Amino acid sequence: MKTLASLGATISVALLATAAQADRFVAQSLAEKARAAFDAGGFEATCDAIRQNADGAWREGDSHVRVLSPERVIICDGVNTALEGFDVDNLVDPEGTNVGAVIAALPEGGSFAEWQMENPNTNEIDTQITYIIKSDDLIIGVGAFE
Repeated sequence: MKTLASLGATISVALLATAAQADRFVAQSLAEKARAAFDAGGFEATCDAIRQNADGAWREGDSHVRVLSPERVIICDGVNTALEGFDVDNLVDPEGTNVGAVIAALPEGGSFAEWQMENPNTNEIDTQITYIIKSDDLIIGVGAFE
């Protein structure tokens, strides 16, 4: 027989799992939408739309589109254009994981990757789950904090 307390804990765990799944879905959806937009509209027009986010279509919650060159240099950022030109091979998380190396090791196509980063919403170190689409011309990433 389950007590009310254990039932509450079970519901909380289920809600957390559902929220993490929703974050992954949002990240993957935004990345796939960006890939389709780049294919249809070209780099400059799509990157401008992502940067301006005028219609709110390129951000959801703490997720936004970031685009890297095949050499893993940020070439378009939907929130902070000051990051453009940053070489992600120089980004190491607090646990010593080189983010650029993780991205480099991913196969072409879409994959999830994770690392630890400071969450700007909480100023705490959290797991960032990122959906990454790698192709010969672009690396598109959209992350969410768990």
